Amino acid sequence: MRRITLLFTLLALAAGLTACGDDDSGAAVSGDAASEATAETSTETEETTEEATGPITITDGTGTEVTLEEPATTVVALEWALAESLVLLDVEPAGVADAAGYGEWVAEPDLPEGVEDVGTRQEASIERIQALEPDLIVGVDFRHAAVRDQLEAIAPTYLTSPYGEDAGSQFDGMRQTFSDIGTLTGTEDRATEVLADLDEHLADAAAELEEAGLAGQEIAIAQGFTTDGTPTVRMFSPNALVVELLAEIGLPNGWPGGETEYGFDTVDVEGLTQLGDVELFTIAQEEDDIFATAFAGNPIWEGLPTVQRGAVHPLGGTTWTFGGPASAETFVDRVVDALVP
Repeated sequence: MRRITLLFTLLALAAGLTACGDDDSGAAVSGDAASEATAETSTETEETTEEATGPITITDGTGTEVTLEEPATTVVALEWALAESLVLLDVEPAGVADAAGYGEWVAEPDLPEGVEDVGTRQEASIERIQALEPDLIVGVDFRHAAVRDQLEAIAPTYLTSPYGEDAGSQFDGMRQTFSDIGTLTGTEDRATEVLADLDEHLADAAAELEEAGLAGQEIAIAQGFTTDGTPTVRMFSPNALVVELLAEIGLPNGWPGGETEYGFDTVDVEGLTQLGDVELFTIAQEEDDIFATAFAGNPIWEGLPTVQRGAVHPLGGTTWTFGGPASAETFVDRVVDALVP
């Protein structure tokens, strides 16, 4: 909510009369300065104290203007990172796409009890969303741009655009999206506080690694899963959120691939031979941990320098790599805990 700044101008009414006042930062203004200001702006009228009541307008990740008449209180989130952001901002989501999946993949924060599930992230239920009568819907362009017209027929819709050739830094994008949601829900102060806490968290992690003599250690991040019966690995690239987070705390990326559309390269076990002797952090669901099962005894995997050195660190399946500030802190904590004795 924009606030109109009150400007007080004190007039010198007679010679020798001393006047003082406050400018918009609270600093004292002398009588002479007030007289000069009055002479320069004699035709201006004093503004009235008034709280801004106009609409909120934000340009979302697709370049579309999203306007609300007032801060949103009933919000539906169609992506887990956006649901996480709402909870961190103390805004209880009215509905979340694949709420059960959120609990399986996202370590924290927990969703409040009773949040309505509105279908899958790929194909949310328009009927369930409409029944909640939201005043804001938040989603991602690559999933929800195709149904934006249907969503906007229900409520103003904000879409973030985290991926693609022109997306830029995923870390910066996450922060901007979080701030935008804070603005749309009238929780700007809370958003600023959370992001400041994240910055402090990263600084503390960097200091801990520096003290342990680990600053500058090359790392790589691998997410494993099975696709159509085939063990598959996502190797996160330099523009991935999680890689950028570790660079922030002094752990440079050791995966040789360049920036990619979604922030990762998809490889098989043979593709892992591109790895040098790095600290490798693996992420996999317990029931589908290919690093512990499918790759066990595989001569290519066992021959990797990082495997032979015992430098493979499982982080657990709920280490969500596409989340908001809370997921970022969880990820950093698990990496530091794995490295520092």
